[in-house]
Amino acid sequence: ARVLDQLDGIEIAFSSLRARLVRIKSTDISEWLAANQELQTELGGLNTAADTLSQSINEALSTGSS
Repeated sequence: ARVLDQLDGIEIAFSSLRARLVRIKSTDISEWLAANQELQTELGGLNTAADTLSQSINEALSTGSS
């Protein structure tokens, strides 16, 4: 259940980021520049969430195979 919850969280965060990128894409370069740091922070959060998910999967697999 923990792995599925983490996966759902990543999916939601990715969808939100994707929607935001689509909105920014339709604006000018100044909007891209203004959002750059926020987007980097969001991507960093997704990376951390993916790492956590990977650890959970590895734990589940090692527990399940014992």
